[in-house]
Amino acid sequence: MEDWATPEVEALSAPKLDQQFKVKKFVQERDKEMFNVQCAFLIATGPLCGLYDCIENDSAPPYEEIKVAFEQALCLLGSANAQLSILRRQRILAVINRSRTNLVELPLPNVKSWLFGDDFPSLAS
Repeated sequence: MEDWATPEVEALSAPKLDQQFKVKKFVQERDKEMFNVQCAFLIATGPLCGLYDCIENDSAPPYEEIKVAFEQALCLLGSANAQLSILRRQRILAVINRSRTNLVELPLPNVKSWLFGDDFPSLAS
């Protein structure tokens, strides 16, 4: 993964919450959660930017390295997507029933195209 680090450019970095804002702790925590998810998506750009640089410099890596870079990018995007789904579940459950927010990280194998899925009501009861 070191070979495929995210470039240090403004467009591919997650901005931090400004220091001049004096916000309450819970607001800082909410921003930190979103910051972490944003960083997770940006990390996936590393392998893609590495491949782009190789193409730009006419130094295409071997097929196996290209395949590994794409696999890494896809895995990182999948992980970031899972983090975002968990955060969405957490935010929704906090509004509906704060005592159930501990359920957000449960594996939900039957969610299909839904955020919670058919199994959730039985897990939540």
